[in-house]
Amino acid sequence: RKLEGHTDEVTCLAVGLDGTIYSCSSELAVRVWSGGNEIRTLEGHTDWVHCLAVGPAGTVYSGSYDGSIRVWSGED
Repeated sequence: RKLEGHTDEVTCLAVGLDGTIYSCSSELAVRVWSGGNEIRTLEGHTDWVHCLAVGPAGTVYSGSYDGSIRVWSGED
């Protein structure tokens, strides 16, 4: 299967305990995938997002070349 939606290179992937896939790229956003479909886009960084981590409660952490780490909960 191929997940498409990014318009530039994918720089990192992470998978949550529930199988949700998180991907980031030089597009400045984190994309969220479930069942092969993009279900959300997390935006807020001002430079490339280059790393991701998912905590056991489903909190997503993204790191960017803008010098920030963003913390995304289910409400974001």
